[in-house]
Amino acid sequence: MDWMLEKCTRYLYVLELANDKFYVGQSKDPDKRIRKHFNGSGSAWTRLHPPVKELTQSRLEYVDYRMGELAENKLVLQLMHQHGYQNVRGGFFSNTNVEHVEKGLISHGYGLILSAATSSECLANTECILVPRLPSNPSVLETVTQTSSPTKQNTEYFLFVLTLEDDCYYVGYSSKPDVRIKRYFSGKGATWTALHKPVEVLTTRSLDLLCESDAATKAADATLSMMKLFGWRNVRGAAWKSVDPDITFKQLRTYGYVPSN
Repeated sequence: MDWMLEKCTRYLYVLELANDKFYVGQSKDPDKRIRKHFNGSGSAWTRLHPPVKELTQSRLEYVDYRMGELAENKLVLQLMHQHGYQNVRGGFFSNTNVEHVEKGLISHGYGLILSAATSSECLANTECILVPRLPSNPSVLETVTQTSSPTKQNTEYFLFVLTLEDDCYYVGYSSKPDVRIKRYFSGKGATWTALHKPVEVLTTRSLDLLCESDAATKAADATLSMMKLFGWRNVRGAAWKSVDPDITFKQLRTYGYVPSN
């Protein structure tokens, strides 16, 4: 039997590291795995930033490796929101190179983390993605990871492009495009479309049945294509929503796209 398909009790753990860093992992034998991190034979991240203490450990009952990995990634993203993506590693985002992690976040549809503030004020700001602080009680953490809604699969997503005032454009995606587009026309969709008001819907097309991260990737590709056609200063969408050109320029460079001035 493939070990990744084996269903068993797995454990999520969070380690506090030196230099204000954190690491999230999963294992069937967490104590053994955690000892490896502490003795310097664990992940590259914990070798670079030695563990200080174990923060929490929670149990996932009767799950395969994939389900454990999804719970691990969810917790990694929560901690990234709280402490900054530069300071947290684990799951899909275990590479020590910050640019590699930035590209990974964008490609998986979590590019907004790159521009999210890491202070406690961000967690209370309605313009930020709201996520709970890491629970101090392991049983609470277990409830959060096991009872949360699963990622939507086999949903029909649509890609749309809006023509805006001032020769600008906005690229978006949604499973309910009509509802989403109305928000942009009412001035509630994004800062970019509030600054440059929508004039018309240039196009709307189905992306077929797919998961949201794949839809986000397609929206990112479409946004880059529009930027090449009309100039990056005139187009926003996907992870690139900031009205500040300096922020957008930096994010594009991080993604691997070198915009021309």
